Amino acid sequence: MLIPLAPKVWVVAPEVPPRYPYGNCMYIEADYPTLIDLGAGGLAFSALNQDKVRKAVLSHFHFDHIHGQPFFPQAELSVLLNKSLILMRGIYSFPWLRSVG
Repeated sequence: MLIPLAPKVWVVAPEVPPRYPYGNCMYIEADYPTLIDLGAGGLAFSALNQDKVRKAVLSHFHFDHIHGQPFFPQAELSVLLNKSLILMRGIYSFPWLRSVG
């Protein structure tokens, strides 16, 4: 389900209360369509043209913010700087993470 926030900006939310109620995400429709966090789940993501999403920005690595990544295999992934430092130190291993920004 897409809930409009502003022109070309939506909250992507499931129709039913999710297991992790604060793991929703935002979709920004622009020249470079972007998702912020990937925790809304498969049914919520069905409201989007998944092939159109070009970038996903992760706020952090909790499961409720990353588990939707398989729905967007073509999206470039970025994380916040403090999380990228953790990745560089090898604490986490995410083979699908292609871009740390």
